[in-house]
Amino acid sequence: MSERRMPRTKTRDPEPMETDYDQAVRAKEIRNKRMAEGKVIVKGKDLPWELNRQGRIKFFLTDRSEDVAAPGWLVFQQEIHKHSGMHRHQGGTFIFILGGKGYSTVNGVRHDWEAGDLAILPMVPGGVAHQHFNLEPGVPALWMRVGYTPHKRLVIANWIEQFDVNPDWADKNRLQDRKVAPMVNHARTTNKDDSPRGNTLFDALLRLRDEQREQMKHARMVVQGKSLPLEINPMGLFRWYVHPHIKDVGCHAQMIYVQEIPAGSRSGKQLHQGGRFHYVLEGKGSTVIDGVRHDWEENEIILLPLSSHGVVHQHYNSDPSKPARLLVSEPNWVHVWGVDLGSGLEMLEPAPEYQG
Repeated sequence: MSERRMPRTKTRDPEPMETDYDQAVRAKEIRNKRMAEGKVIVKGKDLPWELNRQGRIKFFLTDRSEDVAAPGWLVFQQEIHKHSGMHRHQGGTFIFILGGKGYSTVNGVRHDWEAGDLAILPMVPGGVAHQHFNLEPGVPALWMRVGYTPHKRLVIANWIEQFDVNPDWADKNRLQDRKVAPMVNHARTTNKDDSPRGNTLFDALLRLRDEQREQMKHARMVVQGKSLPLEINPMGLFRWYVHPHIKDVGCHAQMIYVQEIPAGSRSGKQLHQGGRFHYVLEGKGSTVIDGVRHDWEENEIILLPLSSHGVVHQHYNSDPSKPARLLVSEPNWVHVWGVDLGSGLEMLEPAPEYQG
């Protein structure tokens, strides 16, 4: 009697395990796809106001804004009727005054501002305790904070201490005492550094530190818009608030300027890495990004998508009788990654006003 043979089954090779490298690549692909499909225009009129401890605030972009073409920006507007709350954080903050007149106290020092100015909270040991006040009763002041959060996470701790709350928020929550906590100085005290300066590279760092400390004593914490010269360059008409070559301002973490596009005109055409932020101060028009037109109007944000091969873009003013003005900012990577970044910075066509 012959032995019956069982049919042989073919075994499948085990699926290869996903490595950490595979996961990192996939995460980048997901993020790049999300940015490529993300929102370029953020409309201010669609966004709600909220009343919180600091005051009446409208958030345009936050750390949770993942559906946009250039994530990483923290942007909000604040109305100030009497005064804001008072809190302290590390600083390194830029605040553009959109309307009204007032002042800010920064570690006990008063800094006055008005519409068109840029207020700066410096980054100093122990942080900056600050509060904002309106000087025109019945007419609220309005400002916009424009911050880029990724580089701040790398160099400073994310902490906020609240000392006083906004009076409207206090009234709404029936608080009798608006004071939240006593002011405590958290800056570390150290012995004065009287060590001799030698010729080592470490000594060079100490000399640079000393120069920066001295520079900060005289730095401008408010850049007055009405005092800025008009620059005509290949991209168009600029008024620079913060630039790598402007040394006397309280923070250099971003480049900030206001670009004006005359009635019916256009900006230059440029290849840029992307990730740039624009806020429409006035006017209406469109921005063409890699051949796709995006229309905008006042109180809207324009984001250039962040792309490894860069984006070609150009702004157009569609109003034949009025200029358009854009508040523009981007992280100041000039002395870290270089001006070219990953795509190169190239002018492809000059603005009509440029005669260079």
